[in-house]
Amino acid sequence: MSERARFIVKMKKITYPNGEKRTRSVILFDVNDIRAHFPEDDAINETLPKIDEEYDKLIKAFKKEGPEILPLALDIFLKNISKFAIVGGLMDVLPVDLDVSIDVVEKALINTSWFRQLIDRIGNEFRKGKKGNSIKYAESVRQLVDVFGLNYTLALLNRKDIKMKKSTARALCKVAGETPKIKELIRKGLLPLTIAFELPSIEEEQREKIAEELVSKKGYAEQRKYLKEVKMSLAKS
Repeated sequence: MSERARFIVKMKKITYPNGEKRTRSVILFDVNDIRAHFPEDDAINETLPKIDEEYDKLIKAFKKEGPEILPLALDIFLKNISKFAIVGGLMDVLPVDLDVSIDVVEKALINTSWFRQLIDRIGNEFRKGKKGNSIKYAESVRQLVDVFGLNYTLALLNRKDIKMKKSTARALCKVAGETPKIKELIRKGLLPLTIAFELPSIEEEQREKIAEELVSKKGYAEQRKYLKEVKMSLAKS
């Protein structure tokens, strides 16, 4: 059975018609040139209310128990939503909703077991020649980047002796936002991660067709040759 495909969301302040402002999850699409799959309406309608409910629980727990509960409350929130989404924007909304500094939120996030598990997973996969789970690896990097930003994520990884290049992190972030079909090809080992890095930024259905054609090729060299031809053709059109 394939793993459930996760998609990218961001927590943002939304202004309702009555003037009320609340933090809610929204779907991202092609943000800052980092690929983000736009899911079907059913998936959106099922998932976003769950994320919003978990976020509200986090805020209520903090207001009831105080600052000492924040690492645990964040841990619960992030572990619950990570089953179906990669969430960003927390540094923008949490300090406002909790009335604390960004430093307080950052320190609490770094002290969660969720954070430690992501760092451990990235470190383990980074050091492997053949990745154990390329999609979890890519999604873990994307999750940190969407919370802490690219440069700070690389600094956090470097502290753990994970010396990842910025270009590699960006490529992994693109893969993390791929369509469920392409992610499944990567997960099954049919589409190499380094080939997926170079898929052109075109309409999703067309990109999936290119990925399926790549899978039909014999060997890595033939895949690279075909992809180069496709990108040259796209550049001319």
